[in-house]
Amino acid sequence: MPELAPVEQWTPLELKPVPTPWQRLVLRDKHQFIVICAGRRTGKTILSLMESVKTATTMDGANCWYIAPTYGMAKAIAWDELKQIMEQLRPFGWIGKVYESDLLIRLANGSTIQLKGSDNEDALRGLGLDFVVLDEYAIMRRQVWDEILRPSVVDRKGRALFISTPKGYNHFHELYGKESSEPDKWKSYHFKTVDNPYIPKAEIEQAQRDMDARAFRQEFEASFETFGGQVFPDFDRHKHAAKSLTFNAQMEYCLGMDFGWSAPTVTLFINVDTTDNVSVFAEQGVRETPIGVIAKKFNEIVPDKKPALIACDPAGDNRNEAVGTSSVNELESIFGYDAVRYVRNYPGIIQDGIDLIRKWIRNGKLFIDPKCINLIQALEMYRYPDPKGDIRSEVPLKDGVSDHWIDALRYFFLNRFPQSKSTVGAL
Repeated sequence: MPELAPVEQWTPLELKPVPTPWQRLVLRDKHQFIVICAGRRTGKTILSLMESVKTATTMDGANCWYIAPTYGMAKAIAWDELKQIMEQLRPFGWIGKVYESDLLIRLANGSTIQLKGSDNEDALRGLGLDFVVLDEYAIMRRQVWDEILRPSVVDRKGRALFISTPKGYNHFHELYGKESSEPDKWKSYHFKTVDNPYIPKAEIEQAQRDMDARAFRQEFEASFETFGGQVFPDFDRHKHAAKSLTFNAQMEYCLGMDFGWSAPTVTLFINVDTTDNVSVFAEQGVRETPIGVIAKKFNEIVPDKKPALIACDPAGDNRNEAVGTSSVNELESIFGYDAVRYVRNYPGIIQDGIDLIRKWIRNGKLFIDPKCINLIQALEMYRYPDPKGDIRSEVPLKDGVSDHWIDALRYFFLNRFPQSKSTVGAL
């Protein structure tokens, strides 16, 4: 084994990206169990990886795991970031071997850092752990910690970091309150998106203007909020978004699109098989980008193949005087008039689209790639407003986050599986 440089020469506090003030605070904390309730884009994942590196390099033979809700999310979110952090340690002789297929890095001192997904619970059993991160724990199953990982950590007197944006008053909220009863072992922190100095203040202010107030408080201020009823209560990411999907040229290829500008233009990339199974294998959301530029990006995801159907927002047929055409016209000029379709608004169109999505979810015929994080979260978060007395709305909230992704999926279903017009609800 090579002679390793002392930890003090490259302490995680000096690694890049340079830790923010709140990340430095947590990196110095010595509690056994740390719970961090944080807004989106605060730097949760980077902090998780730095904590893993800190443990792996200060303890010989340490077993360290980073766990995301799914294996696909772990790979997409954290693997490249971890390798970039570890590459900084190569001059000091710390890197042993990188195992790409296992998402595992073995250090020269015998420690390992491995990425996992909570969706494969069997793969989480058995190994004693010195450190584990549960990233976005609020959307994992409670038993992942209680029944599977806690015994593995306690047996080796290891440490655990739970970090998440809150999702109501669930099991993550329970852990967040542990500090009050067990302050020697548990420590809780609360950080808002604004605590990340790298996020422009104007971007946060724009989100506050665009989003439902409670959704903004939850997502950006890390507030535990109670919401109205879920629109898709039968959706389960562990069932409907459990397996990686890729484009299948033998199946029908479709797009679902919701147009935007300051809000994102959302595109869902979809395969449909001969039995009407719907597989969303990729997603794309871009802001302030012309349709012609967005259309060119389609070829990067599915090269040399034009979609048979582009199901889109009817508002996209309105002429933009600044460019002298409409989004629909631009798509028609690129992909052909037969491919681009939309259903004109009518009373009940929103509910009809929702009912179609529900039907495919209930029947186990909707499948989503785990990397489609925005669509998965939208299906979990899309909700109805709280009732006013005995009056309940049939139309979900437009929260500025979930609705764009659901609208793109809804347009796809309404155009690909047209229904007789409903009389329920209204625009």
